[in-house]
Amino acid sequence: MTDHAMQLPGEQEDHSHAHPSEIVYIKVALVLVAITAVEVAIWYIQWFHDSGALIPTLAVLSIVKFVTVVGYYMHLKFDDARYRYTFVCGVVLAASIITALTVLMRTHKIEYGLRLISGA
Repeated sequence: MTDHAMQLPGEQEDHSHAHPSEIVYIKVALVLVAITAVEVAIWYIQWFHDSGALIPTLAVLSIVKFVTVVGYYMHLKFDDARYRYTFVCGVVLAASIITALTVLMRTHKIEYGLRLISGA
């Protein structure tokens, strides 16, 4: 039986976590378009390439877009907090693994090409 079948006559459903209206989704879409336009513009600004700020800046903007999409379009912002915690724990775990692997690859460089050539 579903929850609706077990509802007693005269009881009302709890709609305290109602989803936003269409206008909110349109505003969010416009914000995402604006962030994407900024990302494209940043790519063409030479200073970001020269200073080494390109990747960190694009990463931060991508994280903002990711959180916005997950929060609004996947309704995570409006659902039970346990879903949010589960999702955040998974993202933190994945980010930790990626960070650890990046640090490992940068600190322990292995030159595979030289080993193959010298071993032949």
